[in-house]
Amino acid sequence: MQQNNENANHTEKQQNRREFFSGFLTTLAIILPVCVAVYMMTTPLFNRKDLTSQTVSEEQKDVPIKAAKSYNLLWVLSSSEADHLLSVALLRFDVDQYRIAVCNFHYLTVVLQSKSPIDLSTLYAQRGALAVRDALEETLSIPISGYVNVDTDALTETIDALGELSYTLDKEVTVHNAEGLLIYSKPAGTNLFSGNDIANLITYGNDTDTDLMELHEQLWHTALLQYGNETFSSQLSDLYSKLVDHINTDINTAGIYALTKAVETVCSETGTQVEVIRPQGQFNGGRFELNAGADAHLWTFFSKI
Repeated sequence: MQQNNENANHTEKQQNRREFFSGFLTTLAIILPVCVAVYMMTTPLFNRKDLTSQTVSEEQKDVPIKAAKSYNLLWVLSSSEADHLLSVALLRFDVDQYRIAVCNFHYLTVVLQSKSPIDLSTLYAQRGALAVRDALEETLSIPISGYVNVDTDALTETIDALGELSYTLDKEVTVHNAEGLLIYSKPAGTNLFSGNDIANLITYGNDTDTDLMELHEQLWHTALLQYGNETFSSQLSDLYSKLVDHINTDINTAGIYALTKAVETVCSETGTQVEVIRPQGQFNGGRFELNAGADAHLWTFFSKI
């Protein structure tokens, strides 16, 4: 009896071993091909990736660097305190003529927005710098590559970083507040202007008897001649990263590269050729109205990009 029980136990153990090995082999038969397939699929993939990157690198050696193209940049300056419009200027970095053309627009210039007239200051207050860009494109039929909207804090830091601006005033400039207290003063003659000086001159320029359009045009001409050298683009790049919180722009990475190439091409070690263009028009009721031929006049300077 005891021997029969031992034989039965032995037989049961053998059967359990067979079932275990059978299950193990079945599982292995399923898993192994999957592992092999994954290996076969992924290994060539990484190899192909490496080969592709090497091929691209080799091909890039023979690809010429894209030539710089002219760039039309819209500069929009606003007050850091009240966020109202102070200045609008269109700059063209012309790689064909190797010059910077700049056209300053009075902040009360009348433009078209969806075919309706509106001044730049009101438009900026209602819809911002992008709307100013779109309206100038609509009014003047000039392609604008991108806009940069900065405040007076950013302007102050930019001038201080680039160095004081040597600028000549035809006459003394003084500004008083409503109570008659002196806010700002600069004597006639050549002065070194800090960033804060320039910000004050632009902010309070409208409160003096100074020709505001002429003042801005002279500031642009003087600044571009003084700062527009071979290091100008690299200095602006460094400043951009520091002042990003004070800058609003629609220029993407590719646009920044295109702008940098244009600036590098135009600005040289010997200096930069600068041409100031005044928009054709006249003041009427406190606002600056463009003449019918203003777009054709500006088109000769800011046409293609």
